[in-house]
Amino acid sequence: MTLVTQLKLKLADANFHVAQGNEHIARQRRLIAKLEHNGHDTIAAREVLDVFLDSQILHERHRDNVLATQEVRLPISASEKFPGTVSIGRDTGQYKGPEPELSCRVR
Repeated sequence: MTLVTQLKLKLADANFHVAQGNEHIARQRRLIAKLEHNGHDTIAAREVLDVFLDSQILHERHRDNVLATQEVRLPISASEKFPGTVSIGRDTGQYKGPEPELSCRVR
């Protein structure tokens, strides 16, 4: 499996977790509204919501890290222009350092 494929799979996985987290949060909010409407205590349900919200922050940070890895370590646009070749440079606007003189072939 190529590095490009690995990074795309990691991004897809991270996006899945972000989407799944959004669904959990929406469902928990609906549950809280239903509990309130029926006059029930919502303390425990709100605590669960807080855990979901904290987890969602982690999911989003992980996705952002995967995206940054893609942009810095392997610019997808460059790899799509030159299949099988990885160039590392400043073309993504993310690289903060001297221009590297590296180029390698991905097998």
